[in-house]
Amino acid sequence: MRHHAGRCLGAGKQSPRAATRRASAKGGQRMAATSAPEWPSTLPPLESIRGVLFDIDGTLCDSEHLHYDVYREILLEKGYRGYRNGEPISQEFFDEQIAGGHISVLGRKLWPDWPQEDRDAFCEEKEARFRKLASSSLKPVEGLADFLAWVDSRKLRKAAVTNALRANSVAMLNALGLGDTFEVVVLGEDCARPKPHPDPYLKALEVLGLQPHEAIVIEDSPSGAAAGVAAGLPVVGILTSQTAEHMKRAGAVRCVKDYRELLALAQNAPSPAMQAA
Repeated sequence: MRHHAGRCLGAGKQSPRAATRRASAKGGQRMAATSAPEWPSTLPPLESIRGVLFDIDGTLCDSEHLHYDVYREILLEKGYRGYRNGEPISQEFFDEQIAGGHISVLGRKLWPDWPQEDRDAFCEEKEARFRKLASSSLKPVEGLADFLAWVDSRKLRKAAVTNALRANSVAMLNALGLGDTFEVVVLGEDCARPKPHPDPYLKALEVLGLQPHEAIVIEDSPSGAAAGVAAGLPVVGILTSQTAEHMKRAGAVRCVKDYRELLALAQNAPSPAMQAA
């Protein structure tokens, strides 16, 4: 596994379609692999793809509940009053306002009036608490090992693309026994803009030498799905923490409960429970 550093260029933010239009219009430096991306509306036949780009948090592992527990605890301790004037945050608030976001962006969003050094300290403390929890309780999403075996059997390229901090991504991959699984790990912090911007996925395509139509993205959050869509990639939503409706709204073209369902799709034997986005 190698983490890929460097600046990433890409499209804008607001919606999958708007972000794609801005990617096409942006002048100057542009990655050849993603010129004029189109917003994908269908999932390509999985036997035709050459690569799979995985998010980590909530996609490889069921970790979002750990983030929620940590945020709920630490925001209450720090006196956060942005939710119902100081009540503990709800799961709905977490899903809509926090899940999938980059910690530095969230720090500014949650504490707009704090000095930057205080926001940095908050972010470091939150992530340290998460790593402590993850080291002892992190589990892979059901069916992951079998799906990765299928990916390897077809000699597909593999990348992990995450908004997680470097220390968190290393800790999670190691806890899952996946430290050497991916050819490259692209971090949001190494890009000019993290998800929901497309930059991390554009960088992964560039490093792997793939075109958008040659790969799929697997994501668990609307933020991550929007990033994949804006990069011109078809997105599979894995429903560890979000509803199919939320993932569909962000642009996912297919939703599955876990990797058992995705493997059934890959093997052309769809599960009855599989949900089309």
